Amino acid sequence: MHHKWPGNVRELYNTMEYAFITCDNTVITIDNLPSDFENTRARDRRRIETGKIIDRQQIVQALEKAGWNKSKAARLLGIHRVTIYKMMKKFYIKE
Repeated sequence: MHHKWPGNVRELYNTMEYAFITCDNTVITIDNLPSDFENTRARDRRRIETGKIIDRQQIVQALEKAGWNKSKAARLLGIHRVTIYKMMKKFYIKE
């Protein structure tokens, strides 16, 4: 099972302890995890499905098309203006 853990180490430990206690065999399944674990997975899945994967080239193209206006470029990409600033920093994009 692969899952990005949203909490801290103590929460992870408590969840695994709960799973160990409720497990009847040698394999822990989703049924052995607390009920709020599945809610977290569903919320993460929705975020991934609605999220956009945008690479450096797409950002630069949108910025050039928008005359380096970040608000316009963000609208072209369908993302929030703050996100474009974060992506520019992440990809070392400067005007």
